[in-house]
Amino acid sequence: MDRVIDFIKAEPEAATVFAALLAIVGGILGSLLSGWVQARGGKAQASAAVEAARITAEAQRLASLHTDRRQEIAAFIYEARHAVNTANRLFFSPLSPTEVATLQATAQAAYTALSTKQAELELIAPVEVVERASDLTGAVEDFLTLASLRAPASRAMTALTGVRANDPGSRQAYSALQALRAAHDAGDADQQPVRYGEAVVALRNVAVLDSAQALVLLDDAALPSLPPLHDQMMSSFSGALRGLVISGRHVLRANDKQPAEAG
Repeated sequence: MDRVIDFIKAEPEAATVFAALLAIVGGILGSLLSGWVQARGGKAQASAAVEAARITAEAQRLASLHTDRRQEIAAFIYEARHAVNTANRLFFSPLSPTEVATLQATAQAAYTALSTKQAELELIAPVEVVERASDLTGAVEDFLTLASLRAPASRAMTALTGVRANDPGSRQAYSALQALRAAHDAGDADQQPVRYGEAVVALRNVAVLDSAQALVLLDDAALPSLPPLHDQMMSSFSGALRGLVISGRHVLRANDKQPAEAG
C-alpha cells in the first residue's frame, strides 16, 4: 500500500486515473448492492402478497362455511318442527278424511326433507351437531310413528267425548271403554273378554262414530294410555330440539359477546 502511495506522489497523473478507477469500481459495487437490496425487497413483497391472498381466501372460506352451517341447521330445525307440529294435529282435531290425508302427506314430506337436511349437515357440520341432529331425527320419527298408530283412536275418542255430555249412549260407551282399558292394565284375562263385549255393544249406540272408529277404539283400549305417552314423546322431541339448538349456537358462536360500539 505504501508503494502505491509513493507511486501516486511521484506520478500525479496516476492519481487521477486511480481515482477514476475507484469511482467506476464503487459504482459497479453500488449498483450490485442496490440490485440485491431491491431483489430481496421484491421477494419480500411478493411473499407478503401471497400470504395476504392466502389469509383472505381462508377467511372467505370460513365465512362461507359459517353461512352454510347456519342455513342448514336452521332449515333442519324448521323441518323437524314442521313435521311434529303437523303430525300433532292428527291427534285431537276433528278432521275430515281429506284433511287427515293432507296432514299425513305434509308430515311425511317434512320428514323426508328432514332426512335430506340431515345428510347435508353430515357433510358440513361438526360431529357434535351431527349427533344432536341424529337424536332429533329419531325423536321426530318416533312421534310420527305414534301419530300413525294412535292418532285415529285419539280422534275417535275426541269425537266420543265431545258429545257424551248430552248423549247417554256416548257416556255409556266411554265408561265401557274405560273398563276395558282397566282390565287390560290389570292383566285380568278373565275380565277382558267380558269388558270387550260390553264395549262393542255400547259403541253400537253412538251415532257420531262409524264402525271403523269403533274398532280402533276397541283395539286402542288394549294399549298403554295415550296421553302420558304423547306427553313423553313431545318431551323427548323438545329435549332433542333444545340439544341441537344449544350445539348449533355453540358452533356458530352465537353466544360470543359483540365488541362495544365506539362513542
